[in-house]
Amino acid sequence: MLEQDPVELIATGDGSFTVRGRSWNACYHSQHGALTESRHVFIRHGLDACPRPRIHVLEVGFGTGLNALLTLEQALKRSLRIRYTALEPNPLPEAVIQQLAYGMLMTEPDRAEGFLCAMHRGDRGRLPGCFEFELLHQRVQELPLMEPVDVVYFDAFAPSTQPEMWSADIFRILYSALVPGGHLVTFCSKGQVRRDLQAIGFEVERLPGPPGKREMLRARRPGE
Repeated sequence: MLEQDPVELIATGDGSFTVRGRSWNACYHSQHGALTESRHVFIRHGLDACPRPRIHVLEVGFGTGLNALLTLEQALKRSLRIRYTALEPNPLPEAVIQQLAYGMLMTEPDRAEGFLCAMHRGDRGRLPGCFEFELLHQRVQELPLMEPVDVVYFDAFAPSTQPEMWSADIFRILYSALVPGGHLVTFCSKGQVRRDLQAIGFEVERLPGPPGKREMLRARRPGE
C-alpha cells in the first residue's frame, strides 16, 4: 500500500491531466492521454462489454475518480442502472481533484464536478434510477460481502510500483466476487499477470491497448 505523498499535476497527450507522486515517481494514468486511456480500457472494453441493463462495477484503485466519472456519464447517456463500488485506501486530497477539473471534460460539467467531489469525500451518492456510488477506504483483502460484481476495473499502479497488488491471492478474491460471465479489465498485459489470471480460472484475452501500449487484458470468469 502506498502512503500519501506530495503530488504534482502532469498534462497528458490528449490535453487532460493526471497526477504523479514525487517520491515514488508513478503516474495515475498514461502520459499519452489520461482521458483516452480510461475510456479505452475501462469503458470500451469493460463497461461496454457488459450487456446487462443493471451493472455492478467494482473499481480497485479509485485514484482520481476519472473512471467513475466516465461510468456515470455512460449511465446518464444510455439509461443504465449502475451500482459502483470503489476501493481506495489512500485517497487524494479534494484540492487535487478540483485542480484536475475532470468534470469540465464531461457533457454536464457542473453536475459532474459536484458529483466527483462528493465521491472523493466518501459520500454515498445516488442519482435516482441510474447511478449508486460507494467509496470504501479499504484494501482488496478487506472487501466486504456484497452483491456479486459484473465488471472489475483493476486500476492499481503498475506491478513495478505496487507488486503486492498483482498477486494471485488478490485475483482469487476478485474472481470470487464476480458473477459467472463477469469480467476484469486492466491496462497491464504482462505475461506473468496473464498466467496468474489463467491459473485461477479466468479466460484471458489480449486486446489492443490505448495509445502508448500495444496490449491490455480482459479476464472473464467462465459461465453463462
